[in-house]
Amino acid sequence: MQNDQSTGKEKAREKDGEEVTALARGLDVLRRIAAADAPVSNRELTDWTGIPKPTISRIMTTLVGARLLQRLPDSERFVLIASVLELSNGFLRNFDIRARARPFLIRLAERTGLSVHLAVRDRLEMVVIDVIRPRSTVLVSRLEVGGRMDLGRTSVGRAYLAALSEPDRQALIRKPSDHVGRTTGRPSRAACSAVSTRLCASASRSRPANGTTA
Repeated sequence: MQNDQSTGKEKAREKDGEEVTALARGLDVLRRIAAADAPVSNRELTDWTGIPKPTISRIMTTLVGARLLQRLPDSERFVLIASVLELSNGFLRNFDIRARARPFLIRLAERTGLSVHLAVRDRLEMVVIDVIRPRSTVLVSRLEVGGRMDLGRTSVGRAYLAALSEPDRQALIRKPSDHVGRTTGRPSRAACSAVSTRLCASASRSRPANGTTA
């Protein structure tokens, strides 16, 4: 019954020209697979997304045919393949903040002896787009490019919130929680009110969830 209601709403939105439902579902599936810690099955994707299993099967067949996914041999599970890097590389090629920020991040890493991460916001999470590690360090962060961090519960997320104007910060607090990463919930009012300074960067120590933003 719930799937029927969802399908009806999606058809209405598509009729109004708001979105192409099949494409939106396919992108949702890709995000779920990217956020997973292990290869995923159709049943898991159905549970996570609420999309009917027959539709999931068609989406997976399409994504495999587009060379974005691979079905593991002798298995009902799927993984992303190297072709998806073309999408991320296309983004990074046209996003020159990494080149501009790198000299400052290198200086910060060497001065502090800590790993430094450059991150941007994607919905209600921060995504790492560059990692700088000092030549000599005792503590090594496990975060890599593509890693995600909760916007309201990590230092990198709170640094981002601190840099926003008050209207933008309040709008983000009220934003529906529609992201699909490993973390849940939107930035809390308590977390946002605790941000009292405007930051440009922060370096992480032992916790890999605390990165650097610029």
